[in-house]
Amino acid sequence: MSLSVGWLVYSCGRRAAIMREHALVRLNLCLLVTCCVANWDAVTGGRSFSPSDPSSGAPANSELAQALEYPPPGFLQGPKPECILHVGPHKTGTSSLQALLFQRASMLQSDGWHQPPNLPGTTLDTGEYAHIPGFKGGVNLALFLQTRTPNTSEPIWLAFASWVQAKARRRENIVLSSEEFDRTSAHISLLARVLNPLFRTTVVVGYRHFYEWAPSVYRQISTTPGPVDGERVHSTFSRWLTPQVAGTIGTGRYRGLLFTNELVRRYSWLFGDIRVLPLDAAFLNVFVCSFLNASRTCASLYDRPPQRMNTKHTETSDYACASESSESSRGECLERSVRNTLLERTIRSYTEIALLVRPALKRVNMTEIVQGLDALGLCFCHRKT
Repeated sequence: MSLSVGWLVYSCGRRAAIMREHALVRLNLCLLVTCCVANWDAVTGGRSFSPSDPSSGAPANSELAQALEYPPPGFLQGPKPECILHVGPHKTGTSSLQALLFQRASMLQSDGWHQPPNLPGTTLDTGEYAHIPGFKGGVNLALFLQTRTPNTSEPIWLAFASWVQAKARRRENIVLSSEEFDRTSAHISLLARVLNPLFRTTVVVGYRHFYEWAPSVYRQISTTPGPVDGERVHSTFSRWLTPQVAGTIGTGRYRGLLFTNELVRRYSWLFGDIRVLPLDAAFLNVFVCSFLNASRTCASLYDRPPQRMNTKHTETSDYACASESSESSRGECLERSVRNTLLERTIRSYTEIALLVRPALKRVNMTEIVQGLDALGLCFCHRKT
């Protein structure tokens, strides 16, 4: 009897130990999954995707998504069509490029490249309804993606997702462009969720030297800021470009703007093919003739050269250097540390993106960078405290 009782006690104890071991294994697995999800959220900005969730990355209505499968099984057989996704950043020739795409849309279509229809507008987080017509129409989709929780049952998203599927089904190439894709608030993982299963997507990121880009951004936000730029800057350039602004603009910490190297880093998490388009005299031809390989449209660029927009260069009269001792120059010159920051960030960003340009950019030339900055006529001086 004592032996039976002892065996029963042993069996129960052993079973409890096994159950504890199983519970520990389950706990470890839960912790592992939680850690992986947390790491993925850090990459995607905390967005998770479930077609039943209206804030998810897959289209919400049953016609566009079935259960957890997007696109439906067997939707696309064989090689995928191409998608060229031009994401800015601001002030890198985006308006000129978008005007060209808009004006020669019919010819591009004959070359096999299609652009979204006139999409509806979207409701911003402020409650305002925004709709941008014409060649800037790509902004509407970008503004939708910038909302805090994109509602994929909104007409703009349903129209876009339906158009994307229709083009993919017919094996038609598409091109999308908006500088507003350069904001940290844009849920680009939602865009990738729709494009990547259906298209071979190439992300194109514009580039100009950082020391040229920063003054150009100032000109825009001090005159005609966009719908998400916030208040217009009223201060002078020299008072605006403080050491703090020089060090943070383009990193996402100033108005959510990302400069070229930061954009490349962000999009490379979700898209495998990233190309950089330098802003030079031939950048429109490079986009059409090389990236799109649109032969008819390319030939038309030589017959009827496109008009470039917003080509106003930095005027030395706006930022010219007065005598450091003159009364008029007090507070109207940039701190010398700003010059060092502009040079350092120009060299670093140039080095990071050089290999993504085809043919690759030549090695950075410090002398040329310094001469280019000095040619802007910016005034640097020691601030008296």
